[in-house]
Amino acid sequence: MNSIRTRRRWQFSLQAIFVATVVALCAIWIGISITRILTPRPDWVYNQQLHQVIATANRIDVRYGHEQEVANTSIAKLMFSIDAKDEIADVRRQLRFERRQSFGGCSCVGLLHIQWYRDNHLVADTSLIHGQSIRWNAVPGDMSLTDRSAKRIQQWLTRHGLSPTFVTDPPWPN
Repeated sequence: MNSIRTRRRWQFSLQAIFVATVVALCAIWIGISITRILTPRPDWVYNQQLHQVIATANRIDVRYGHEQEVANTSIAKLMFSIDAKDEIADVRRQLRFERRQSFGGCSCVGLLHIQWYRDNHLVADTSLIHGQSIRWNAVPGDMSLTDRSAKRIQQWLTRHGLSPTFVTDPPWPN
């Protein structure tokens, strides 16, 4: 009789542990799901927020150099500048991002900067990373361009005299 009670208590304890584990795992799963819903996705941040910021731009400067040099525009090399409204709008339309595994988590400094200005005020400083991703100074990390977008941005830069190799892998400045 005593062994039957012990066995039942043991079975009850195992069942209680199992139920508690299932409940805990469900709570964790629900918590992760809610966090994912409430946290802005990087592709949304770039596709929506970056586009809102650069929508007012009336000039684009493409500069080459370290971030510190680019911040001081008198030091950074200006590759070209455009102020044609239609071309700026076209470049903005070409910027489309997608969430995907990066091409290796590059930690380079991003030497090719696409700077967006409204009059003479810098509204966004973005850098092209290996012709495949954009780094925006307002958000940590890089965001992958769609394949089509990367190709179009690379073509736009080469139309303005930059070699394809320079666009995808700019040399380290002296």
